[in-house]
Amino acid sequence: KGFATTDNLSAFISEYSDLPENPNFIFKSKQPKDSIFEMEVGSVFGPYEEQNYYKLSKITEKKDVPEAQASHILISFKETNNPNATLTKEEAKAKAESILAKLKGGANFALEAQTNSEDPGSASRGGSLGWFMEGRMVPAFNDWVFSHKKGAMGIVESQFGYHIIKIDDTRTKPGIKLATVARLIEPSDKTLNDIFIEAESFASAAKKSPKEFEKIAEERGLQILTTDNLSRGAANIKGVKSPASQISYWTFDHNIGLNDTRRFDLEKSYVVAQVTGIQEEGTMSVKHAESLVKPILIKEKKAALLLDKLAKGSLTEIANNEKVKVMTVNEATLLDPPSGLRYDKSVIAAMTQMQDGTILRNVVGKSGVYAVQLNSKIEPAALSSYETTRYQMQQQVKNNDMTPQSINA
Repeated sequence: KGFATTDNLSAFISEYSDLPENPNFIFKSKQPKDSIFEMEVGSVFGPYEEQNYYKLSKITEKKDVPEAQASHILISFKETNNPNATLTKEEAKAKAESILAKLKGGANFALEAQTNSEDPGSASRGGSLGWFMEGRMVPAFNDWVFSHKKGAMGIVESQFGYHIIKIDDTRTKPGIKLATVARLIEPSDKTLNDIFIEAESFASAAKKSPKEFEKIAEERGLQILTTDNLSRGAANIKGVKSPASQISYWTFDHNIGLNDTRRFDLEKSYVVAQVTGIQEEGTMSVKHAESLVKPILIKEKKAALLLDKLAKGSLTEIANNEKVKVMTVNEATLLDPPSGLRYDKSVIAAMTQMQDGTILRNVVGKSGVYAVQLNSKIEPAALSSYETTRYQMQQQVKNNDMTPQSINA
């Protein structure tokens, strides 16, 4: 039997697929293949291309998948995997019960989390774990959350300690399960041979006429990339996907000079490199310095012009005038910046110095200028032990058991 009619999809996938079976539900992600969500159970979709694979999928289940948004405060004890824990199990339970009583009496959950939680990853967010679906947390935690309603608070014991949990919100999300046969897209031997011949032919031509490197490349429809300030042993070179330290080491060979050319066989590509400039030790040349400083000065000039446009008006007025959108961020810390600011942490740093309700109009980041209005902020609690906190953060990186995840398709 074929994929559409087989009675044992797991065995079929095990035999014919280059990827293992995925038991998780998937959700809409605004992709063309989202049309699969309109199909019935048993329908076959594809073949389609995704992440360097050709895939054929069959819908095996459809349902509204429950999700929860919860916060927690973790109190560890000596018997857990935290060697810095100082409380006995009885003491930890008593502390958790005391905090829960305060919370039920009206205490602020976020402040209590910042002050008491031994999960630094969520403590910095007021205990928030964000949205997660059933099965993502450790069993005891998961079972409690998905058997209670929004607003419920309680204590659960896990291998990490005692969790004081608050369910912030609940919802359901349409999801489907797919059985998928995936085959890796690989070039044939003929294709690989043709690419090698093309690379070697270009390298030979460039060696014979090194000053015609760009002209020869353009005639053959090849992409030309330039890299300035290449350092010895650098593995990352602009436009080269594979580790390329062999190229940077070659350029520093004492026998290599201007216009020298060579073909390199990398993991997934061939690169023909040519030395186009050499900066000797000592004072930088004016021309070289100009190539480094000019982009910085242009960026500063652009920033100054844009800052003038941010000088007046509300955020909405500025956004309308510049035809951009106001981005609302619910939670932001330097350790956990929102996706739109991952490379502009200077914006978050500036926000930490603001007062609630104020607008800052002169924040210059790496990729643009920003006008920011701070709605509210929570001051961090004083740390009783920086060494203990450092250890906890290291453990958080190593152990993702309590980290919510999502799967999109």
